[in-house]
Amino acid sequence: MATDTIPSGNYVVLTCTVHGIRTIDITTTRQWSMGENDELLCYNGRINNVRKYEENIMQGNKFSLTIFNVTESDLNEVYQCRYGFDAASKLIVADEPKLSLSLRLVTNFILFGGYIILTCAVNGISTVDKDVTRQWSMGNHDELLSYNCRINNRRKYEETVLPGMSSVLKY
Repeated sequence: MATDTIPSGNYVVLTCTVHGIRTIDITTTRQWSMGENDELLCYNGRINNVRKYEENIMQGNKFSLTIFNVTESDLNEVYQCRYGFDAASKLIVADEPKLSLSLRLVTNFILFGGYIILTCAVNGISTVDKDVTRQWSMGNHDELLSYNCRINNRRKYEETVLPGMSSVLKY
């Protein structure tokens, strides 16, 4: 069984290739289903939800199912195509978000005795999950300054998790 990753919100086309024949015979049973309960999506061109699915018989030995507006409920499921007594399946999973960090110095000028404010933004997510480990450290030996808003020296450092996708360290 092969696995494909799909971003939600898009559409996906699943193609079933029937080996051993030259062209699809429309009188032979074709079927598309999904999930552990083998929920029927399409049977011989009859779609159970025409806004969600579309079947196409392609040239040669292939037929396809298009799934429109992919949502979370469409993902992490096994889809199966059947032609006669033969069947094939594919697991479709959600794309993992591509995460990256960016560090920005907020203060334009650094004055002795003043503050330095650093912002760490997590790109690729809509909001920082407070249950995921956050850590600020510095220097060649990675001296720990803050771990999940637990500050090692409260007189010198302050961490704030902003709404959205940023964490700020002030020192």
